[in-house]
Amino acid sequence: MIGTKSWHSINTIDDAKKYSNYHRGALKPKERSIRSIFDSTLLKPNSTLDKAFLQDTAELLNVLKTSSKQIKSERMGLSKEATDLLIILLKNQKDILFAESDPEFDQKIEDKTIALVLGELLKREEEITKEIERLRKKCSTEIVKKQTDLRNRIVDALVPALKS
Repeated sequence: MIGTKSWHSINTIDDAKKYSNYHRGALKPKERSIRSIFDSTLLKPNSTLDKAFLQDTAELLNVLKTSSKQIKSERMGLSKEATDLLIILLKNQKDILFAESDPEFDQKIEDKTIALVLGELLKREEEITKEIERLRKKCSTEIVKKQTDLRNRIVDALVPALKS
């Protein structure tokens, strides 16, 4: 278990939804979005309920409710306790809180990843284009020099022969 309270009486998802000892009592009907955390497939890896994870989730839900209350009552930032609670919440439940409940979050991450990859590809394309241009100039200069040298040798060889 994560914290110090015992959540051993929570053995099923219904127990967690009906648990009466969360901060400020049982979950209210208007807290449907909070209850939905217990519907996550992450609580049932391999189609089997992970009881310890369910109990940790219930405990973290309590931490969420406690920290939400503290955050609302504090005016100038978070207290040490509220900061600790928030860190626990974010560290241990980020998959459930973000990936499962916010498809827009996933899309934003995917869009930013694509943008970064695309930016790197465009930068690389620009570097390759500059290298190609540099090589063209170098080859072009070398070809002109070789053509000039060849013409000069031909002229140097033929002009004396034609004069005689």
